[in-house]
Amino acid sequence: MGSGRAAHGGAQWCLGPLRSNGMSSRALYLAIGALFGVWLVLGARYDMQLAHVPQAVSENTEIPPTTPLTQLKDARLMRYCSPAVSSGAEGLRPAALAESGLQLRSVVLTIRHGDRSAIFEVAGSLPPAGGQGYSCAPGNLSSLWKNLPKRFRAISTAEGQPLREEMLRPKLKEGSSLASECAPGQLTARGFRQHLELGAHLNGAYREFLAALQRHDRGRLYVRSTDYPRTVTSAAALLTSLLPTWSDRIDIEVHEEESAEVMHGVGLKTSSKAGDGKAERIERGTCKAAVRHSAAQFDAWRQPVEEYAQLERLFGPVARTHAVCDFADSMYAATCHALPLPCGPGGCVQPELANAVAQRADEFYCERFSGSEGGEVATSLAFYPFLRELLSLLKEATTLDAAPSLAVFSGHDTVIAPLLSALGAYHRFCEWPSYASRIAFELYSRPMSKAHVVFYVRVLFNGEQLYGLRGCPEGEELCELEDFARGVESLLGGAPDLRAACEA
Repeated sequence: MGSGRAAHGGAQWCLGPLRSNGMSSRALYLAIGALFGVWLVLGARYDMQLAHVPQAVSENTEIPPTTPLTQLKDARLMRYCSPAVSSGAEGLRPAALAESGLQLRSVVLTIRHGDRSAIFEVAGSLPPAGGQGYSCAPGNLSSLWKNLPKRFRAISTAEGQPLREEMLRPKLKEGSSLASECAPGQLTARGFRQHLELGAHLNGAYREFLAALQRHDRGRLYVRSTDYPRTVTSAAALLTSLLPTWSDRIDIEVHEEESAEVMHGVGLKTSSKAGDGKAERIERGTCKAAVRHSAAQFDAWRQPVEEYAQLERLFGPVARTHAVCDFADSMYAATCHALPLPCGPGGCVQPELANAVAQRADEFYCERFSGSEGGEVATSLAFYPFLRELLSLLKEATTLDAAPSLAVFSGHDTVIAPLLSALGAYHRFCEWPSYASRIAFELYSRPMSKAHVVFYVRVLFNGEQLYGLRGCPEGEELCELEDFARGVESLLGGAPDLRAACEA
């Protein structure tokens, strides 16, 4: 077995609702009770799923329940804060494989990190009442988290050298009077457990494939993450329960230079590596056409009049200088952790405003990555290199002597959403991808004769089968690899290569 691979314009962009005030005490208690019941059921199901995993993984880790789902759309908040990571349609069942003659040859997973502390601290806001903050305490996950460096190591993609072990644990907020308070954008225990649960689900979905991967002395595992502790640790958590018996120490490749990581795209992109709670840094990628189209889409966006008027009354004129997603990020994260919504000199954000901001942020995301004023074209060009890399991994598994292969790419919402757009599927969703979202690419083979094998691609988003992808027939579960490859090339809009498309 091998652990290596052979072989975020405009002025502002977004990342990624929301506490309720004013409900009756009785309703509040009922809501808490209902959520607690759901939490217990999910916890029990989690324990059953991890029964086959070593004891270190199956610790019964207590994660605080999410805030009562009151004024916000319940389903929307639940999808974001508590995604369905324990179920999904990944992996054709053994009976279906036997009947169809299909064999699973390769799986490529792209994931978003799990639950985190807020990245953006609302400018003009006041300190939370009672000194509340985001906790990065590991709870009962302490021993498992502490032992990650024994099974995983972050290495430099460029140099091949090990990186600091701090990549596998969250950073704490400097100068905080609270014990274990997270710095901005850090993975929480809830986020860690989300990926443990997801890994356990995928372990069951791909059980026979994973067994073959580990039996084969040339079985290939490739893992890469963006250069953030929350994404590196999310990958490690996923693999802890996905590959509980993997014998080798697993390397997680990291591009230390963000501009070299195609998961961020090659157009306009954002970076929150400063970790200071301020707005993200905007960077221009190497594809001029993608940068131009992104800027055009941003210029077409108009700040929501009513929502920004209310935000300005609460936080002052500085509110106008921030993107709607900056506000949504702080509100989403606060709600997932039952923290108060932000307050400013003019008062506190109320649930109705938070709901509206969340909706506007979904709209912004949709336009940013699939808008008709340049967003869709920009995304097609910017994410062509990453989708081309994913395609190349699938193609490597089509040779006659190819061993089973698994690849995992750990990134952000700003990886999942544009990748869905490039695939031609984002219009169906058009909302901020939830924590621990995943896109699974499955490669199947079917022998038509001794000399002829046909390969098929199956793609799922958060466990849901995607149909009608770019280049693929409508309504077909499986897409021939050649058709899928033509769909990827169509992202260039007829240009002979990416360089020509970016200069057009």
